[in-house]
Amino acid sequence: MNHLPLGPSRLPFSAQREARADLRHAYEAHAEAAQDRYETQYGDYASLDQVMAQFPSLLSQTLDETAAAVASDLARSGIYDWDDAAVREALEARLDRLMATFAELESAYQEIGIKAEAREVDRAYQGAGRSYISGGGFGLEGAAKGMAVASAANVALGLVYGAADAAGRALASREDERTKRALFEDPQTRRTLAKVIRDVAFEGQAVLAEVLNRQDENPRVEEITAEAERRAAALANNVASGRVPDDQIQSILTQAIDLNPYSELPWRLWIEKLEDRDGSVLKAAQTIGILGLEAHRDALLAAERHALKWSTPEECLQNSPRLEARAAALGVPFDAERDQIARVAEQLDLARRTYKGSLYPTEAEAKSAQSADEDAHKRTVVGVTYDTHDEADEARAEWIDLQSRTFRNKEYLSARSAKTARVRYHRSSSLVLWFGVLIAPFPTALLTLQPGFARWQRITAFAWLALIATAMFFGGAWRSPETAPPLIIAGFVLGTLAWLASLLETFLRTQVMTSYRRRAAEEALGERGADTAVSA
Repeated sequence: MNHLPLGPSRLPFSAQREARADLRHAYEAHAEAAQDRYETQYGDYASLDQVMAQFPSLLSQTLDETAAAVASDLARSGIYDWDDAAVREALEARLDRLMATFAELESAYQEIGIKAEAREVDRAYQGAGRSYISGGGFGLEGAAKGMAVASAANVALGLVYGAADAAGRALASREDERTKRALFEDPQTRRTLAKVIRDVAFEGQAVLAEVLNRQDENPRVEEITAEAERRAAALANNVASGRVPDDQIQSILTQAIDLNPYSELPWRLWIEKLEDRDGSVLKAAQTIGILGLEAHRDALLAAERHALKWSTPEECLQNSPRLEARAAALGVPFDAERDQIARVAEQLDLARRTYKGSLYPTEAEAKSAQSADEDAHKRTVVGVTYDTHDEADEARAEWIDLQSRTFRNKEYLSARSAKTARVRYHRSSSLVLWFGVLIAPFPTALLTLQPGFARWQRITAFAWLALIATAMFFGGAWRSPETAPPLIIAGFVLGTLAWLASLLETFLRTQVMTSYRRRAAEEALGERGADTAVSA
């Protein structure tokens, strides 16, 4: 019996195990082709709904292709009592185990729909209990008027409830779409579905091995019994959980790999716990048909690289030997990585010795140039650089004082005078604005597009203009306010209330500013009187 080197240990490599490895390599190419095809097709989808709707047909296509491949291999081996349908049935019997990861994704997708249905039920229940208004009065005329008022009110309530219901539906729908979009754009979703396709295609080698072994008393290829699979998984899980002493990990993992060499977990644990300095573990895994171990080894090295710091040349020089030692323990070539780290260190050194496009001989000289430039910036006021900081502070104070005494390009004697002018201007402009909205809505609405007006002022002006325009356009059809649509009447009422609220806001703001100026003047007089008393 042949053996494969496994670090200091040896893994038996019988003829049956070699035949199973050959089958795994053959179907690995078939599985990778199916996986690549699905990942390419995933890019053509526009939503998660489309992905989940198309996945069953693609899975069925993969089952058909794999069943055809297995039936062809059986025919080449002289076995003709298995056709595509029989092989597919055998593959479908294994789907529950192969699609465990897909079940989690499908559950997350279905949960979105279940929440949407629950919201619809709650919304329908709340709508059924909606309040209504009934009207009445004394006599036939009073009853008719009361019913008319109640009808109009119920129409308004219906509009309000309908708008709220539509808004709720729209918000919930957008939230569902955001959740689906996030799940659709998550790279893990694509990897999960592609792996399911790959595993289904790769499972053809297990079905082929099982059928081949049924033909002879002596198995042609190695098959792993359920008990051996259970024991191997238990051994690997105990190593992963830390229950196995360090001095026994090697023998336990060797036993687990020998029991089930086609499980990837013990191979991964060997790389993590015992490393692979001579590369024999990776080579043995590739011979068996475990092709994902190299990616796992590279991921371990990438995690080590990410844990180290590389922001300065000194850190690069300090951490490069540590990363190289880890790479050597994992059996990863490091020459290209070492050169890359050296280039990064050189670029970092050049970057810290460069200031404003000039390269300085040392970092200290670059920092000195930066400090000088920052000092000059602190001594610069309105584009003028002064010789000392005191001169700059004095000029800055004068500029601030000038700005505080300037309003609308006019310079006042004091900041208080400028502030008074500013308040008067805003008060007059606000009053003019709101009377203009009422008297001349069209030019006033255009005036609010000029800089200086708040957004709510513009919205109010244009909303009032829209109501006036609607009333003028449909005025001929409405002979009385009773014949106008409720929304138009409500719009006029709300517009009038907004106009009155704006006038009230302007009045209150004026009163507050007047009170503030009076209080400030009293405080100033009090301070002046105190200063006079002290001087006396």
